[in-house]
Amino acid sequence: MSKSLVSIIIGAAVVAAIILGYSAYKNSANLLSNNPLASSTPMNPNMTGSIISAASGKPGWNQLKTATSGISFEYPASLHKTYVSAAIWPPTAEILNQTFGCSNTGSVNSSSGGTIQVAVNGHAYCEAEAKAAISGSTYYRYVYAFPENGRTATIAFALRFANCATYNKTQKAACQDEEKSFSANNLADSIASTLATQ
Repeated sequence: MSKSLVSIIIGAAVVAAIILGYSAYKNSANLLSNNPLASSTPMNPNMTGSIISAASGKPGWNQLKTATSGISFEYPASLHKTYVSAAIWPPTAEILNQTFGCSNTGSVNSSSGGTIQVAVNGHAYCEAEAKAAISGSTYYRYVYAFPENGRTATIAFALRFANCATYNKTQKAACQDEEKSFSANNLADSIASTLATQ
């Protein structure tokens, strides 16, 4: 399958997730206390029948195993951050029966999103990213595609970044420092490194 088709598939998944998240938000009176984007059930239909348990050897991490797709991976139960939080969590994973490829399209810094090839800790990823400003926060939807035994694996999740400008001077500085130092790439890489298939 061509690199441009992989980019289109990933881009379509990002746009669909943003639309779904925004629609859920519109039906909620209070995003912060009753977050409609947050879910304890994975959104990918291939993740149905999932079992979540504590990850062995990684305190504070969970392991998700699927009965239908044979995928398992580990992820942090919490981000342990004040101003960056999980919006769609746990992450979802999928194995695509196509070779890995990536074409840079759009802009990952725009609301319409885009894809870009990135290297994280020596691993190649095709990162698709889109953002939406909702209720004073910015939500980012990430999909990371990477090679997995001749096929393409994806890890997807969404994060909420607080609007630092709404805080007092001290909190504003702390918020900006946390958001600047947070790396979605490193988070995705740490999750992707645990992915296994049966």
